[in-house]
Amino acid sequence: AGYVNGASLEHVPFGLVQGEDGKKFATRSGDTVKLRDLLDEAVRIAGEDVRSRLDEGERDGELTGALADVARTVGIGAVKYADLSMNRESNYRFSYGRMLSLNGNTAPYM
Repeated sequence: AGYVNGASLEHVPFGLVQGEDGKKFATRSGDTVKLRDLLDEAVRIAGEDVRSRLDEGERDGELTGALADVARTVGIGAVKYADLSMNRESNYRFSYGRMLSLNGNTAPYM
């Protein structure tokens, strides 16, 4: 089509991303999670974990300042690490719980 002049193109295979039920995410049917939604949910879950570590009286309301930054850093870092730690050719089951776990080979644990 004339888009690439003088460059070599190579197919790079990827494994399937599956839901927790083991079924593949089907992009054509719209069953996938949008990146923005994925990051927002990861930050929300990380924020809940940060909030659970606060004293009783500090748990209400929105996280602000440094605590909000921690939740954002942990949540987004967990998504990045979960993606990059997998062999790109292997299938894997997507799970917020495993991605944000404080045990094992996860960004929050490290």
